Amino acid sequence: MDEHAAGPAGDRAETGDNRAETGEISVLTPDECWQFVDAATIGRVGFVADDAVQIIPVNYLVADGILIRTLPDGVIAAQAGQPVAFHVDYHDASGIGWSVLMHGPLLEVDAIELDRIDNPGRVLPWAGGRRDRFLRLQPTDITGRRVHRIRNT
Repeated sequence: MDEHAAGPAGDRAETGDNRAETGEISVLTPDECWQFVDAATIGRVGFVADDAVQIIPVNYLVADGILIRTLPDGVIAAQAGQPVAFHVDYHDASGIGWSVLMHGPLLEVDAIELDRIDNPGRVLPWAGGRRDRFLRLQPTDITGRRVHRIRNT
């Protein structure tokens, strides 16, 4: 077994510097997943394009799914109507973290729907360009985990 691999909850792993780590992994409920995702602003959209897996970072807003603002003719916009994966995670130096993975279709958001969303302009992309096309991931599957790694000295 790889000494750096994370094991099941409660497993101890050698860190390579003679300190052992004990980890606890717990499964998140769908509601807990949504709470964590709602607190973050950057995630990754995954899909297959040109026979290769693509993973693209995006800014997003939770609004009856995951609202993404993108280029009208960009690689993400080309996935409209297709199934995608969406991943968000967080960790800190103390060893606490979480990860949420969603799957579902990426749907067009029309002007009528956009008017119903409270301030869709809050989805401010880091990347430049005219990003005025809105898509929504409507998750059909949501899974998540919380991890707490304790380092013993």
